[in-house]
Amino acid sequence: MKLVVILQLRDHPLLQADAGLDTTAYVHLAQSVIGGNVGLGPGLYYVSPFYVYFLALFYGLTDSLAAVRVVQAALGTLTVACVFVMAREWFGRRAAWIAGALATLCGVLTFYEVLILQASIDGVLTAAALAVAVLLFVIRRPRLAAWMTCGILLGLAPVSARNIVVAGRWSLVSSHGGLNFFIGNNETATGLYQLVPGIRPEIDGQREDTTAVAEQAVGHALDDSEVSSYFMSRGLNWIRAQPADAARLMAKKLFLAFHADHAPLPQSYAFFAEDAETLLRWMPVNPWLIVPLGLAGLLWAAPLGARREFLVWASFVPAYAVAVAVFFVAERYRLPLLVPLTVGAGALVDRAVGARRPATIANTPPSPRWLGLAAATATALVVLVNWPMNITDGRGADRARMALKEAERGRYDQAESWMDLATRLLQTPEGARAVSQVSPGRPARHAKWGAPGRRALAPACNRVAARGGGCLGAAGIRAARRQSVRGERDGIGPGDHA
Repeated sequence: MKLVVILQLRDHPLLQADAGLDTTAYVHLAQSVIGGNVGLGPGLYYVSPFYVYFLALFYGLTDSLAAVRVVQAALGTLTVACVFVMAREWFGRRAAWIAGALATLCGVLTFYEVLILQASIDGVLTAAALAVAVLLFVIRRPRLAAWMTCGILLGLAPVSARNIVVAGRWSLVSSHGGLNFFIGNNETATGLYQLVPGIRPEIDGQREDTTAVAEQAVGHALDDSEVSSYFMSRGLNWIRAQPADAARLMAKKLFLAFHADHAPLPQSYAFFAEDAETLLRWMPVNPWLIVPLGLAGLLWAAPLGARREFLVWASFVPAYAVAVAVFFVAERYRLPLLVPLTVGAGALVDRAVGARRPATIANTPPSPRWLGLAAATATALVVLVNWPMNITDGRGADRARMALKEAERGRYDQAESWMDLATRLLQTPEGARAVSQVSPGRPARHAKWGAPGRRALAPACNRVAARGGGCLGAAGIRAARRQSVRGERDGIGPGDHA
């Protein structure tokens, strides 16, 4: 299934090395490492470094992003295997098969394994770390667990050593942590990603613009760590000044961390599942089901013979949710939660049907009272997790990006079609804001706009449409088409106009 999705999306224009946003930034960094700039200096890392070197390794060996995606899919299969093993050791073989099936059919996990992002390997890293706990608590093999723990620590050591040598600073994290904290903690914060005035919403733009904004505010030059501290201080100052508002916002972010709505950053799962017509649309097991069943399972299906050890293992869920909510919530940041929740969901379903083999650790058989409490809890959680929150699924933004891509290629009929689809989603403020984030650095050159939806697309004007004197609406695309036709008569291609 994962390979089928890779084949369906391998040539998609929004997932190529030149597609922009995070994918392009990671590819450029990997190419820099391949070219000899192993330290990626100067300054601190401004993205998660592990994935940069992971990408550099396999991209350097194969010179193919498709091959990298196959490797990521293989690691995704390993994630499923880890889920199976953990569920088997805690709850028995039948629960393991159920949990493994849920993980296999989870479209969100498969989708992110296709992307060139750090999130593509977060699932397997989480599964490996939780497997260490299972080795310690259930299989009782501390030596193997110790070796795996040492491997994790050795993976972090080069990051710290590099930051000391190259940047002259001790740091285990990337330099945009302060900005992410501020995005999630300010007077206009919603709990989700939002634009910061003066800062472009892509990795390279954030690296350059955060420095400019911070230095302008303080009046002198700052290094990467000081820039991050500046934004961190702004967020902390708001929390101290408005503790009640900050507490309410934190509660909302904790709720969003478990909510079923897709919170895209930057790619939209709904777009690639529905609009791209991929196998993802037939992989129905997603957070709407895994989260409520998983939470209920962790609560009601804890193994009686190792309850303390299980609680330590399951404490990852609330701890990680808090770690996400401290900043802001996005779907790709919530992915690690799906690993233990899938295990819990398998356990709940297994115990609910009441027909499983004896597990490694003895459990009490399900009673009518247990079934009633578990069913009530799961039902309440299904309602809460799927409660309408009007979170945009990002399809409008990706449709607008497709219109940009098609117009840049001179394929104006397709561009108009994608723009028509995008504007259908722009009837609400949430939709307009989502599409306005496609490319806010490209100003409009035309004073008049069409429908309100197209007016919201003003920041998303592309080079071709701008040369024609209009925005990336239907009128702008038609103007670009006419200019392209004139250029072709003169022997000039669509992208060569001055």
